[in-house]
Amino acid sequence: MEHQTSLIKGVIASAIFTIIFIMAITIIVELVPPIKDWLKSTFTHHWIGKGVLATGLFTLIAVLGSFYAKKEDWDEVAQYLNWLTVTTILGGGAILLFFIWEALFRK
Repeated sequence: MEHQTSLIKGVIASAIFTIIFIMAITIIVELVPPIKDWLKSTFTHHWIGKGVLATGLFTLIAVLGSFYAKKEDWDEVAQYLNWLTVTTILGGGAILLFFIWEALFRK
């Protein structure tokens, strides 16, 4: 059972970091055109590039996180899930607010 909680915590931690990465890279590529151009030239489209980078990041952190989180603690898993929920809401909200700002105030 210990390995199971370690894997779960690793995957949840990975999801949290990946959400933060996607939120940040989405906003950054809109503000810094050379990064968007690099993603396009490297991966044929900036969204494909974000997806490839996010997948790599998710996989790396999930593997490393599952080795790091050794203690079996289902309460800690619940706490990780709470952080994942908060991160998802804040990340989605940040992207939404950024694009509203882009549409209304940036020309």
